[in-house]
Amino acid sequence: MEDKAITIRQPATALLCVNSEDAKSYDSQFFRIDNNTPANIYINKQKPLMFGYMSRVALIEVNFEWSTPNVNETNNTLTLAIWDNTANILDGYRRIIITPGFYTLPELCKEIEDTLNNSVTFVFGYNLSWKVRWGELVGGLPTKNFSINIELTDTDPTPRAAFQIVSSKIKRNSADTGGQGYLEAKTDDITYMTGLSPVINFTNFAPVPVQPYYKVIESAYPAMSYTPFVDIVSNLLTKNQNVSDDATTKEGKNSILTRLYLSNQEIVQRAVTAVYDTPVIAGDAQSGDLLSSSDNAIGVRPFTFRREFATPKQISWNRVENIDLIDLRVLDRLGNILFITPTAVTDEIDTNEYIVTIGNDSDFQFTVSVTEA
Repeated sequence: MEDKAITIRQPATALLCVNSEDAKSYDSQFFRIDNNTPANIYINKQKPLMFGYMSRVALIEVNFEWSTPNVNETNNTLTLAIWDNTANILDGYRRIIITPGFYTLPELCKEIEDTLNNSVTFVFGYNLSWKVRWGELVGGLPTKNFSINIELTDTDPTPRAAFQIVSSKIKRNSADTGGQGYLEAKTDDITYMTGLSPVINFTNFAPVPVQPYYKVIESAYPAMSYTPFVDIVSNLLTKNQNVSDDATTKEGKNSILTRLYLSNQEIVQRAVTAVYDTPVIAGDAQSGDLLSSSDNAIGVRPFTFRREFATPKQISWNRVENIDLIDLRVLDRLGNILFITPTAVTDEIDTNEYIVTIGNDSDFQFTVSVTEA
């Protein structure tokens, strides 16, 4: 009796290990001479990086050294419109700039309050003071209701001022800022991460129409994350795929290797704590100096992150073509290259000393699997 069975085996698999460190350039003395960001990798060694009878490519593992501040140079602004609520007149705009850094929810509230009281006080003929608080306070302790509350007080004998949060993505002319100067359009601001997104004039609320300006604005849930996910894309590795990718963004993307969500895979309750010094205002615990705080939201502090994909996306590849170079980009929620603090030199005016801040050094690692069938 003849056995006509055919022995089969699993397809042969090889790994292409990519490190953003390999995209850096050095001179003969090993001084770094490039300013490349690890979020935009282009590696060309002038020789094939992977060759063989390959038919599938897949990104199977990533490892991040995350050092992107949740408040950074791309989103560190908040723009306000100041109104005369007795005459229903828009007086003009003011923009505050938050110092970039990693902030917990209590830290950011204190920073916004200090910045507002330092720069948006005597404007358009008003005397203004600001309070920025987070959550509800019971017995001086924050509770589970996470929100940011911004309260404006007009200290004039006849208070008239109110305010509105507007987008920093729109430019404002000098004539509209009452002397602050031209405000350029930004790609992002802190309204997303704080839940302070601008809202329209709700005209259908009973019993009377609601005006666009307010004395107090309470935020939605403040996630405190610069971006909730990153997209890892490559034009080269996806050039042979027959099934196109896309996204719900206006621009869309057809070169996605994976979308990586920056969150725990199990349910974790949000926990925020803060300790304040003696209150300056009776009954207002948060009016004291912030001594310490904690926040378990992802992104409020640097972290390392590794993810291995159980079912990676399998991408078609041309069997007779090598992989000669690597182009990988890590994009934020807006489709921009993930911000990583660059290397920069600043001149301290007071001391006339130059200070160099070394950046672009938080490396990413990727593992790409290639198979023969």
